[in-house]
Amino acid sequence: MPEEADERLVKLYLESRGFLVLTNYRVKVEKNRVLESDIVAIRFAKKTEDQLPDRIIGEVRVFKIGAKHFEVLYHKLELKSRREYERFKIINNPSFKKSFLMDVESRYGKGFEFCIFSQGISSKRRKLVEDHLKKEGIIFISFEKVVKGIIEYARSKTYSNDPELQLIRLMVKLDMLK
Repeated sequence: MPEEADERLVKLYLESRGFLVLTNYRVKVEKNRVLESDIVAIRFAKKTEDQLPDRIIGEVRVFKIGAKHFEVLYHKLELKSRREYERFKIINNPSFKKSFLMDVESRYGKGFEFCIFSQGISSKRRKLVEDHLKKEGIIFISFEKVVKGIIEYARSKTYSNDPELQLIRLMVKLDMLK
């Protein structure tokens, strides 16, 4: 399955930080159930002080995340909205999370951390979501950080064979980005 546009941006960001990135990584977590993570990324030599872990299993979402995206919070708050937590099957199901992590680490080594790349965290119950992510050991990375990182990288390069990065580099050079 081809990567989504937002996944492509995260991949470009991580590659600019020295990561080898796989997209749409699939793992069989049960007999008849295969789940997919948007990003699996490995950095062998830490180049930057970006505070990213060197091994990432990432979920990429174009929308803001909130309490409704985490099953524990959804039930704790007795929310009545659509069950949005199903969008994070790997993160919300401890058994799936463990199976997924075991598969990735058996292939690529230990030390992977789960990350969510998203537009932001909804202001409603923000602290509750941040506390939940911290408790679960999930790192949140905003699209703002991703986009700023890509632009910063494009400014530092004189040429790239990557069409998106080359476009951004040219836009910077032509003073089309402020």
